[in-house]
Amino acid sequence: MLSIQRSFSVDPAVLTRGHPYAVAPSSRSCTIHFVEFRGMGPPSADFGAAGDVYVDVNPRGHSLYWRERDITRGFGAGQWTRWTALLLDKVPLHKFLVPHPWAANPEASDLYLWVDPAGVKWTSKDELCASRVQMVQRNIARGAPGATPDVDALVSEVLQRMLDRERSVVSGPRGGGFSQTGRSSTPTPTSQRRSSIEHPPGASSSSSSHDVRHRPTYHHSPTLLPIHPQRDAGEYTRPRTSHESFRQDLFRRGSSGGMGPPPNTYLHPMVPGNPYSPPMPAMQHDSEQDNRRRAEKALEDMRRAQYAETKSKQELKQKNRELAQLRKKEKEVIGMSYIYQKREQDLVAALAAAQQRSSAELEQMRAAVYALNRQAEAAQEQSRAAAAQVQRSEEELAATQREVKNLQSQMASKGYEKNAKSSAG
Repeated sequence: MLSIQRSFSVDPAVLTRGHPYAVAPSSRSCTIHFVEFRGMGPPSADFGAAGDVYVDVNPRGHSLYWRERDITRGFGAGQWTRWTALLLDKVPLHKFLVPHPWAANPEASDLYLWVDPAGVKWTSKDELCASRVQMVQRNIARGAPGATPDVDALVSEVLQRMLDRERSVVSGPRGGGFSQTGRSSTPTPTSQRRSSIEHPPGASSSSSSHDVRHRPTYHHSPTLLPIHPQRDAGEYTRPRTSHESFRQDLFRRGSSGGMGPPPNTYLHPMVPGNPYSPPMPAMQHDSEQDNRRRAEKALEDMRRAQYAETKSKQELKQKNRELAQLRKKEKEVIGMSYIYQKREQDLVAALAAAQQRSSAELEQMRAAVYALNRQAEAAQEQSRAAAAQVQRSEEELAATQREVKNLQSQMASKGYEKNAKSSAG
């Protein structure tokens, strides 16, 4: 198993009390050391402290783990937990990130675990958001639109790019930043760029093309004359001059040194009317003009190359300025996204408070309605009791009226009998 020592510095005020890191009395910075382990398969509880990380380099799929702090005891290492906080698609964001085990407040400490092709690190929320934006722009660990993302596969892709980048850095020169392929490109120094035109010492691009001393040096093979069959013995010939002997000797030497025609090449003598053997002075004049034209053409090519190089440098500067503007806009967009997230958090909190208030008011209204219903039921009971009492009173009144009628009828019958007796007597 491989272990890599890493460290970073933070303000000790963001750490909880009892942390194991040393703080200088006169310093406001605390250096936190952690170990990055690498091995095959999930980690075991036999190694690692709180805040250490573990990279599973299984070829079937890489994964990242971090070790928690033992909350029950308040110190010591807890269990290993798999890291999956890569998408940054939830609000509020700090509740879904992985804070450092010794961070006092996850939101205020601003110290979270993150991984990108540059490596595994504990960093701030702004930096990890900017890193995620760069990965999405470079099509790194970017899920398919409209589909549920496989977070484990995306994390494995990021870790694979990190390992590939480390291999490329070991095998080649180190470059700045991380690229999509994990490889860095080193520009060729200006001193190593050589023109295809070589000048003699003291030559410059501003020299006149008519100055023979500053003319570029060229090497040309002599012009080969056509090959013809031997002339007949009776054909006119003239004795060779010193120029002709010199030319034939030159070509003989060139046949062995690479400057003349093959040994079986026939060189025509300078005879009158022969179109293949122009006079020597004319050849020298033409050769000098050709050299001058070639020198002028070489200087023109050099000027064009210099102009093209200057233009490419200007275009590179323009691209760098455009890139700086794009980075500035990117930072502004990230800042606006944080502002929108803050506003969204405020709106969510206001909505929750409004829901609580409406719930309380609804409960009060329900209690009032319940009390009114009880009062209405009691009133109905009282009205029913009063109606029953009135009905009983009416029944008693009717019974009394009947008794009165009976008494009246009895009294009437008694008076009639009395009158009858008196009339009979």
